[in-house]
Amino acid sequence: MSIVRDIKIINKEFKRKNFYCTLCNYPLITGEDFDTGNNYNCCYDCYLQFIEGNKQEWEKGIRPSKSVLKDYILLKKKLNSKEIKWV
Repeated sequence: MSIVRDIKIINKEFKRKNFYCTLCNYPLITGEDFDTGNNYNCCYDCYLQFIEGNKQEWEKGIRPSKSVLKDYILLKKKLNSKEIKWV
């Protein structure tokens, strides 16, 4: 018995899928994440935060700054952690 390790791609128009948000680097989990990932290359949370209210700017190529993304990722990590200290 032998195992063939060669993979042949029949559909030459195959586009590699990204399983992580290009903005926050969190994994795409829900169907909404994958829908917005296909259309905007980001998760649904980032779509709501950065794109939904600014679609025209997004389509022009305007993206959030690195400092805004850094702050958003920090907030997202805090919200996902078990230790949330409300001040």
